[in-house]
Amino acid sequence: MGEYEVTVFTGNLAFANTFNNVFIKLVGTDGESNRTWLVNIKGAAAFGQGKVSSFSVSCPKSIGKLVLIELDKQCLPLFPDDAWFCSKVEVKYPEGNIYSVPIYRWISDSEVHRFSEATALRVFEHNHHLGKYTRQQELKQREKDYRLAELSLKGLADSTENWTDFDSIKRVFCCKRTDISGPYGLLAEVFAVSLLRNMPMVHPLYKLLIPHTRYTLQINLLARSNLISEEGNFTKFASSGGEGMVTILRRSLSAITYNSLCIHDDIAERGLQDVPNFYYRDDGLRLWDIIYRFVQEILCYYYKNDDEVRQDTELQKWIGDIFEHGFLSRAGTGIPQKFSTVAELVKFVTMVLFTCSVQHASVNTGQYDYGAWMPNTPITLKLPPPTKWGTTSEAMMLETFPDVGTTVNGMATMWLLSRQSSDFVPLGQYPEEHFREEIPCKLIKEFQEELDALSAAIKTRNKNLDVPYTYMDPKEIENSVAI
Repeated sequence: MGEYEVTVFTGNLAFANTFNNVFIKLVGTDGESNRTWLVNIKGAAAFGQGKVSSFSVSCPKSIGKLVLIELDKQCLPLFPDDAWFCSKVEVKYPEGNIYSVPIYRWISDSEVHRFSEATALRVFEHNHHLGKYTRQQELKQREKDYRLAELSLKGLADSTENWTDFDSIKRVFCCKRTDISGPYGLLAEVFAVSLLRNMPMVHPLYKLLIPHTRYTLQINLLARSNLISEEGNFTKFASSGGEGMVTILRRSLSAITYNSLCIHDDIAERGLQDVPNFYYRDDGLRLWDIIYRFVQEILCYYYKNDDEVRQDTELQKWIGDIFEHGFLSRAGTGIPQKFSTVAELVKFVTMVLFTCSVQHASVNTGQYDYGAWMPNTPITLKLPPPTKWGTTSEAMMLETFPDVGTTVNGMATMWLLSRQSSDFVPLGQYPEEHFREEIPCKLIKEFQEELDALSAAIKTRNKNLDVPYTYMDPKEIENSVAI
């Protein structure tokens, strides 16, 4: 009889704990354990917030290489049927080898949930019957949960008085403004939803990209409900209104091409290669190259040749959904409809990672400084803008600007959008351990070292600039579209 040591990691999130009884079954290539109640001397505290607890699971014989685990929790009499956030489970074999199972999700019911061991597997590599079935069921559920649809898209706040002079504006607003970074947040949503619909947790591309989708769906949902809805702030205070903003976003998205999302191609097409002191270009190109090398090494570890790319049906469904729903099947955009080579896959995944982190940071953070002075980008105008040079006076400009209340409400919204989240995760940092193989973990460390070196170089350069360009410093770039 073998004794397997099971270590359960409860997430360090508010209310992540559970008082329910937790059960586990280990499933391997050569057999499985009985469903076992996880109980130790800690009692109910074993699954407290942030707790790490170990348990013993007995098996009559070796189960072989771990394929997956089955987890369920059952409510105790007189205790609430609560939700539990489990980060991961580690299984130590009698021989000493350790297998990891990433979970990172809430379990709120009493159903049996299956989670695959951490080794990344493409669809044609999954040979175990229960592992293959679990993969299929996971994707069926994801298709129901994540659906692609067309975007439908105190004090001074009540004042309707005009501004009396520019000094009044300066006194009230102290450098706090940004806008929704337009199409990049929406594109990130397309990439994220297609990933969640078409990739199981065990797929290498899921492991690579899921950290770069963190909070993207939540922040876009809030934008729809609080900004461009009938009662949203854009509807109330912006000159475009909510419906107008949807029209603007549609036009913006319709103008996007694959080349415009790949910074090397974009800079070349716009003839900006030789513009001096263009730090967006300089930092952006270096970041693209660092990300490209990282993505290339990760994907080439899993995809040894072009045939393996072509036969990965989950990968092809992912890009197919993006092309159909994100770019409305418009071949003129240049977006791939399928992947035929490893090189095509590497470039596209680099673009996705770059767009969801670097590009979003460059347009979102940069507006903070420029838009803080309201006359630079007023949220609305009460009069048409002038059409002739030299015909505008200060008094006319003040009459044209939004009134005090509209300005305050608009600026308050933008200030909230500009704030860095309290649990900010910089580019290249991965708090959740989705990869466990030695080579991918080594590549992640090298990626982080390259980003650190670039950050140091940018900081050194900025010391000699009157106006430092910090927006593409890796230390300041969010790992995902999280605001």
